[in-house]
Amino acid sequence: MSCVGQQLIRVNFYPPQALKAVSGVGPKFALEIVQVRESAGNFDPETLHILIRRPFTDREKEFLDFLTSKGLFSRP
Repeated sequence: MSCVGQQLIRVNFYPPQALKAVSGVGPKFALEIVQVRESAGNFDPETLHILIRRPFTDREKEFLDFLTSKGLFSRP
């Protein structure tokens, strides 16, 4: 993961440009992540892990924030 400035990446809030900081996530995939988030609701670590198709490193786990966005509907 390239953590510019070592800041948290708020997965359920940030736009595609910020999500590109996750290793393996390019511009197209970042946009797809946002589209899925907007149609299906908030991400949790397991769901994003499945989409990325690889486990998160310990370093990535430190910088990924999965705080729930109340603006998105919650999945049952």
